[in-house]
Amino acid sequence: MPRAARVIVAGHPHHVTQRGNRRQQVFFSPDDYQQYLITLGNEAQARALKIWAYCLMPNHVDLIVVPQGSEALAHTLRTVHSTHARHINQQHDWEGHLWQGRYFSCLLDEIHLGEALRYVERNPVRAGMVERASDYAWSSAAPHCGLRPDPVLASDLPLLDLVPDWRAWLEPRDDEQVVQRVRFFTARGWPMR
Repeated sequence: MPRAARVIVAGHPHHVTQRGNRRQQVFFSPDDYQQYLITLGNEAQARALKIWAYCLMPNHVDLIVVPQGSEALAHTLRTVHSTHARHINQQHDWEGHLWQGRYFSCLLDEIHLGEALRYVERNPVRAGMVERASDYAWSSAAPHCGLRPDPVLASDLPLLDLVPDWRAWLEPRDDEQVVQRVRFFTARGWPMR
């Protein structure tokens, strides 16, 4: 049975996640995270893919992106993830797949953009890695809180104008129903509703 086609709509935000093969680690050092972000930023710019949010966890990545063309997302991730796999395989003298299958994604409307963005930036808090999302070095939370610049991020995220205190917006505990809804729709590739 063929795989279902992804719903990718140019000019609209999407939540994207990609896991390590067998949910294994894909980042092993600060250099690994940094190299991934450099490649992501370069490829996103070259392929017209806006990065609105990201979180690089040890065994997966979560992104909120806006493709400007129908192939921008697929081409960007193909290059970024194959480059990262080569980098890791060379460093560890490994062979084979680093990533688990193809990436998952779901189309977001304005209502669900905020839910998905909080889901992405609060990932390290849910995992017990940090107390505040803005303390995690490998996500867009700190830049969105105004704590550091980030050249990877596009500057046109609409929520930046609507949320006066990003740090306070990220503080409340996650609503488990929202977390499950984000995971459900992203895993199935359906537009979030």
